[in-house]
Amino acid sequence: MPPTPRPPSRLHAADAQPATVALGERVLEAALDGVLIVGRDCLIRYINPAYCALLEYAHHELLGQPLSVLWSEPARLADAQAALDDIVAAGGRVRFETLHRCKGGQRVWVEASVADLPEHGELVVSVRDISERKHAEASERARVEEVVADAEKLRAMLEATQDGCCTLDRHGVIQSANDTYCALLGYSHEEIVGSSIVRFEASTGDSSLLELQLCSVAEGAGRARFESEHRHRDGHRIPVEVALSWVPAYGEFVSFFRDITERKSSDEANRQAAFIDPLTQLPNRRMLMDRFPQAASRTARQGTHGALLFLDLDRFKALNDAVGHDAGDALLCEVARRLTNVVRVEDAVVRLGGDEFVVLVEDLPPVAPEAISRALVLAERVRDSLADAFRLGAHVHQGGCSVGLALFQGASEPLDEVLRRADAAMYRAKQAGGRTVRTCDAGL
Repeated sequence: MPPTPRPPSRLHAADAQPATVALGERVLEAALDGVLIVGRDCLIRYINPAYCALLEYAHHELLGQPLSVLWSEPARLADAQAALDDIVAAGGRVRFETLHRCKGGQRVWVEASVADLPEHGELVVSVRDISERKHAEASERARVEEVVADAEKLRAMLEATQDGCCTLDRHGVIQSANDTYCALLGYSHEEIVGSSIVRFEASTGDSSLLELQLCSVAEGAGRARFESEHRHRDGHRIPVEVALSWVPAYGEFVSFFRDITERKSSDEANRQAAFIDPLTQLPNRRMLMDRFPQAASRTARQGTHGALLFLDLDRFKALNDAVGHDAGDALLCEVARRLTNVVRVEDAVVRLGGDEFVVLVEDLPPVAPEAISRALVLAERVRDSLADAFRLGAHVHQGGCSVGLALFQGASEPLDEVLRRADAAMYRAKQAGGRTVRTCDAGL
């Protein structure tokens, strides 16, 4: 079949020079945008190759057809004419986005520009394929909807968590907070949001721990877990465990706060059980083992001396045998009270076990004889404090104690060795009749 002849040019040759008309036709034929000319009768009078390719039609399949064949939904010719009349009535120039139907039935988004040519009774329609942009916009809308849905889900989860949670900007200003965090501090949402997190920190130094952690996390660490203290509205301190994360995509920190008051109380109870004598509430041998190396290191740094006073109660066994262990326990508690009252604040009174006590003395003079002399003064005060009678219910006990004294300096001598020397000095005091003080050097 011979090719269908194309109709005369619709570029109005009567109104233009032939060369101009030919150039215009070549431009339209080469244009990347689809272009068609439609008459007031809504029939297509010209359509360029780009338009045909966009809709997957051959040229002859569209030429002379009603404009409505391009619409995404089937329409009557009268509908197409009404649409053109509306465009002409609106001034003859419009731009809009719409859907076209391809030959195969699929739809394609186009941006259409329509211009009325009243002198020719025609309209020029130019279209550009915007399918990719529309797909991108739809994908972005779906992503945003998903993010919003995830955010709503996350917000519901955060409200349900038993931990306090808040978000902070890069300066530490609170952007949001859940109900648990507000309840933890005793403030309302309105009072918390917009405030600096430092306002609620019970800082004990010049620098806020949270401020330092915010800088560290934002500058590279990414996340941190640490313990801090917050201050409740009524002023009491709340120990908290903090989990802090930096979210670069949002330029915000997310921080969780867990109230660890009960855990701290449990830790303190465990510490008491490990380091405190349950009867007298004095530090025990384990506490002495922990503190002695620190004290010895300080004497080395400062060039001073320290001393251990080793005390053993006189006639304690006789009291237990005569009156009973309850009286013995009462005596030990009273001894602890008297010792605590007579020593210096910086000294430590320790119960080793049974009727044996130790006083750890620090900050004695650098010269050994002077240090011994100062320590002996304290030892005599200790001996005198226990020389007075003890009233234990209906029983009055006159006991006293024997005291052994040993100096130490530096960390080269372990605790056991210093205790051995002090214990030997105490036995010399016992051998001397008790209720006296001896040093580990028999010549002093």
